[in-house]
Amino acid sequence: MDQRARLMELLARMQRLSDERWHLLDQPCRAMEDKAWVGPSARSFDGRIHGSLGTLQAELKEAIALLRHKRWLCGPRLKYRRRSTGHN
Repeated sequence: MDQRARLMELLARMQRLSDERWHLLDQPCRAMEDKAWVGPSARSFDGRIHGSLGTLQAELKEAIALLRHKRWLCGPRLKYRRRSTGHN
């Protein structure tokens, strides 16, 4: 299997993982927004859980973008030829 095919397979696996994990922390975030737990510790936890959700989603996006970029770099390259202007 060539490098481009491996990258395509890895990209597909990463996209599935992202789809499965994207909303992983939604339920705890909603519970905190609905005041499931109150007080100073709750505010701290709320900040951490929302921060973790943002970090998770940012890292999933970054991983997919990196794989897409690498796939593009491994793709077939067009060879450009200079057009003849007849002034050689």
